[in-house]
Formats: sequence, structure tokens, C-alpha cells
Amino acid sequence: MIIKSFKNKRIKHKNGFGLIETVAALGVTMIVVTSMVSMSLYALRSTQQSQLMLAATKLANEELERVRAKRDTTTWSAFLTAVNGCTQLSPCSMNELNVVGSQNTFTYNNVDFRRSFVASYPIPSDTNVVRIGVTVSWKFGSSTYNKSVYNYTDLSNWR
Repeated sequence: MIIKSFKNKRIKHKNGFGLIETVAALGVTMIVVTSMVSMSLYALRSTQQSQLMLAATKLANEELERVRAKRDTTTWSAFLTAVNGCTQLSPCSMNELNVVGSQNTFTYNNVDFRRSFVASYPIPSDTNVVRIGVTVSWKFGSSTYNKSVYNYTDLSNWR
């Protein structure tokens, strides 16, 4: 009878997490958290770059509109005289309705933008069409190279 009572008693062991399982779970959690933070930083940087590209495009379009306004408020020959010196070697910018022989600098979100334009003739023998190309450049973050936006339009002697 004594032997029978020992057989009916069962010793129950508690099952739980050991040290190895805990370290493994912590390692997997750290990998997941690190990848999530990295992805968030990439998305934030991409958003900032898109905002800066949008601001640069807006500045380029404003410069084109100023050059177009200069063409509309003067005669064609006066316009050609004003923009003929604006070449790749010596780009110009607009200050209201006056052509200035240097780049304009603007600040947006603590980033400095440089804006300038050049004038060229898309058809060399035709002086009734002038191509105005505007370049806006900036440096983003700690990058060693400049980012830029280029926009152009062809203006004609429409009068």
C-alpha cells in the first residue's frame, strides 16, 4: 500500500523562460526596434529633401516669372541687351525688374538657396527666341555636394 501511494503522487515541475530564451527574445526585439528607427529616419530625411526640392522649384519659377515680366515691360531690344551678358560663365539674377550680375541667396528652413539664370539662343540664327534657364542650388545636411533644380523657358518677341 505504501508503494501505491508513492505512485499516485506526481511531482509537478514549473515550466518558464530560461536565461537563454530571454536573451534571444531581447535580441530579436532590439533588431526590430533598430530597423524601425532606421526606417523612420530615412522617411524623415526623404520628406525634408522633398520639401527643399519643392521650395527650390518655386524659387526657380519665381525667377522665370521675373524675367518674363522684364520682357513684358520693356522693348525686345532692351530685353536682349539686359540678358545678353547672362552666360554660363557669368550667370545673372533678377532684383524686381532689374537684371543683377550675381546670384541671389535665399534662406528657407535654415537652408541657403542660390538662384541664378542664363540666357541662350536655342536657334543660333534666330534672335526672336531666347532660352532662359534658371538654376537653384542648395546643400542639404552634411552632404559634400550641392543639390540643384533646373527649369527653363523659351521667350519670344511676341509684340
